[in-house]
Amino acid sequence: MEIIVSSLFVAAIIEGLGRHNYYVTLEEKVDIFRLLFVASILAPWVSCLARISMALMLLQFDSSALWRVTLWAAIGFQVAVAFTSELAMLLSCHPIRAMWDDVPNARCWTPQQIAVSTYMFSGVTMISDLAFAIMPLYFIWGMNRLLVERILVSVLMALGLCATTAVAVKIYLAGISDMTNPDTYRESLRIYLWCRLEEYLLIAAACVPFLKSLVERNLKRIGVAEFAHVTMELNSFSN
Repeated sequence: MEIIVSSLFVAAIIEGLGRHNYYVTLEEKVDIFRLLFVASILAPWVSCLARISMALMLLQFDSSALWRVTLWAAIGFQVAVAFTSELAMLLSCHPIRAMWDDVPNARCWTPQQIAVSTYMFSGVTMISDLAFAIMPLYFIWGMNRLLVERILVSVLMALGLCATTAVAVKIYLAGISDMTNPDTYRESLRIYLWCRLEEYLLIAAACVPFLKSLVERNLKRIGVAEFAHVTMELNSFSN
């Protein structure tokens, strides 16, 4: 799905996204916003599925009822957020065609309403990314493994923090962007770029823990001690 979203984004850039409005024709403008609309419909599910993938992986860390209920609730919450984002996008203009074309008597959200929606969903996604990055650390540091191995796994699992940073940058750019700026295509390009970067980082965060074996082999080649369970000595009692 990310391939489709990225392809739509690249197609929008080819049509003129990122250029000054002066150089974009009316036909290109319609194509740009139509492509971005479809990408915006699919993008929430990219992030949602990446977080669900991380949650399913975290289910293997512990079998306690509380842990499993928490993660399944988080999965349900992610699906609900994706559906809500879709609904907000579809309701932001009536008729929907007004999202990418000039339609007489169309009713669309005001810039203030769009800003509130952006901040709300961005805040939720940032908290979600932070939670999925931090939750496994408690179990990793309780593992009976070498320190270097625990550090490695922690770094791999915490890659989601990079996605949190991307969301924070996106919120900042949305805050400083001028909604009344007539140069809309150039103004909005940075925000869309950070949206794509967040999705790439989430997918990487969901996949990179499986690179542990590869990283372990490379560390052995440069002389790092072999990863293994730590042997703990028990105190003996004399009769």
